[in-house]
Amino acid sequence: MKFIFAALVLSASTVTAFAADGSQLANGCGGCHGQTSAAGGIPVLETMAKADIAAVLEQYRSGARSNSLMKTIAESLSAEDVAALKSYFAEIYK
Repeated sequence: MKFIFAALVLSASTVTAFAADGSQLANGCGGCHGQTSAAGGIPVLETMAKADIAAVLEQYRSGARSNSLMKTIAESLSAEDVAALKSYFAEIYK
């Protein structure tokens, strides 16, 4: 248990606080979007990172894009959350 805690503290200390928030939020994205492949036409994270994620999330909020799960997710994110995700994905998928 001490080893796991130490590893988490060490890894968290190597990223900026802003990127860490984005990485925590992004943990939920990988379940459907995957790192390199996803089923059913769901875009992968690397592809999403190259898009304007903020604009895509706003399209789900407004109904311009239709997916009930993504609409719920988009509506639950604050402007700061969206900015953190956008920054995080831009950093890891340079």
